[in-house]
Amino acid sequence: MNFKKNLYAVLEFLEKNICETHMAETQARHVAALCFDENASPVMQAYFSPEGLDPYVYAETYNNMEKMLYNELLACVSSVMSRDDGILGIRADYGVGTLPSLFGTADRITVDNLKPWTDPLPPGKLQATVKKGVPNLSNGSGAKVYETYSYYSETLSAYPKCKKHIHLYHPDLQGPFDTAHLLAGNDIYYMLYDDPAMVHELLHLVCETYASFYKKLETFFTDRFVSGGKCYCYHFKHIFGGNILLRSDTAVNLNSAQYDEFVKPYDELLLAAFGGGSIHFCGRADQWINNMFSTVNLRAINFGHMHKYDFGQRLLDHVYGDMTAYRVPVAAYFLDAAEINGLDWNKYKTGVTYTHFTEGLDETKRLNEKLRSI
Repeated sequence: MNFKKNLYAVLEFLEKNICETHMAETQARHVAALCFDENASPVMQAYFSPEGLDPYVYAETYNNMEKMLYNELLACVSSVMSRDDGILGIRADYGVGTLPSLFGTADRITVDNLKPWTDPLPPGKLQATVKKGVPNLSNGSGAKVYETYSYYSETLSAYPKCKKHIHLYHPDLQGPFDTAHLLAGNDIYYMLYDDPAMVHELLHLVCETYASFYKKLETFFTDRFVSGGKCYCYHFKHIFGGNILLRSDTAVNLNSAQYDEFVKPYDELLLAAFGGGSIHFCGRADQWINNMFSTVNLRAINFGHMHKYDFGQRLLDHVYGDMTAYRVPVAAYFLDAAEINGLDWNKYKTGVTYTHFTEGLDETKRLNEKLRSI
């Protein structure tokens, strides 16, 4: 199958091949696992790269909404072909600097196929920026993000099944402390000691701006649903508890006391404002991960997989007590082939949903069959 980077060929394939029954069953399987249902079977998004689906390099998609949409749809094709447990979803993907750009930071693409990085505000400008309050929501990438979601929504409207089942989920708005770090740069680590009041003021402003920008965009989002009286959202081709997915990547550099003062309260502020949600961070953060599980209104945790760290069952065993005590599941947990074969599936078939990269369609189908027999 060769789509030759043709967006409309991809959309036509998806419209023809999306199985609505399978999508309903997949959603139910995710919800059961996230609710620690003992009768649930393992949930796995097993992504592979279909032949002929060559993505554009990121530097091309950054300034071209059609190419960005094409790239976003590629994982949807994989799941539709294999009928794995992947959820179909897309977002406007302008990198971690989306929210900071509203305050005047500048993005730069360092390598063609890497997401852009954002430079912090110039020295001396942070305090004046904070005093100005919530910025114009069309600044920086703001207008472009809005236009991209509008384009996505309009394009999908010509394909009824795509419109219904390919969910538009919220962009990467990071989390309060991550955004504060992107605005202040590495100076924020000194500010924790030298000017903690300024850090708190900045964090409050970031939370207010996050909520305002999200609400400007949410008319386009189709990333929320309710099941069993609980709210869920679609993200990363998975389902997460609650209505938003925050990021706390920068927090892995903090100790437990700093996490409790500068991260957790502001995550809780946004989780409360949006009726609960989930938190992602890259790494393990053993120094405060147990503190995170007690976050009020937290509905799931996602560990971004980092090379040279111990993940697999070792990390799940480390968090198992708090995960089960607080009933906070782990969503979209990455396993490699060895970890899949070595995992205690009697212990971890529920309360966790998984992600895995396979070599192709046949391997994915074999993995689907294996997991659904557990």
